[in-house]
Amino acid sequence: MREVFMQYSARVIKFIMAGLAILMLSLSPAHAESNSQMQFSGELFDRPCTIDNDSLQQEVIFPTRPYRDFWVLPAKTPSVAFAINLVHCYASTLGKLVKITFRGTTESALPGYVAVQGNNAGKLAIGIIDTDGQTLLPIGTVTGQGLLVNSDQVRLPFKAFVQATSEAVQNRSVAPGVYMATVQFELSYQ
Repeated sequence: MREVFMQYSARVIKFIMAGLAILMLSLSPAHAESNSQMQFSGELFDRPCTIDNDSLQQEVIFPTRPYRDFWVLPAKTPSVAFAINLVHCYASTLGKLVKITFRGTTESALPGYVAVQGNNAGKLAIGIIDTDGQTLLPIGTVTGQGLLVNSDQVRLPFKAFVQATSEAVQNRSVAPGVYMATVQFELSYQ
């Protein structure tokens, strides 16, 4: 009986050893590497600031002036301030310069100025002053140095004025009436 027990014990030990060997192989690093994988993914973005709703379509109104002010030099109105406000600037935009380009119909007699519509078309034009408060920003030209985005809100201050063409001053041809002009703007980040 002792012999039968020994044979039985030997078989159990062999069975246990075989099971342990299979278990060890399934846990070995070589086996894990060949059947396992890990995938990493993500998204990179560069979102600009959002243009504030009040800046999307705004109207710059020049004070009423006598038309004869445009018959003598400097034949120009005082500047009127306006601004384009940017909000919700993402962290990816911080530290970048935001620049603006105004686009519209230019007045051939005053290159870089916006042509007006109305009975004074060709006689009056609108000039836009850059964010530095002094430099004329010609239509179709990117702002000089731009402004640094250093918070989640940015204010781009500009000024505009009305200028008579030299021919209109010389001929005293500016007449009473309503004038208007439309420009679009485009932002870029650097």
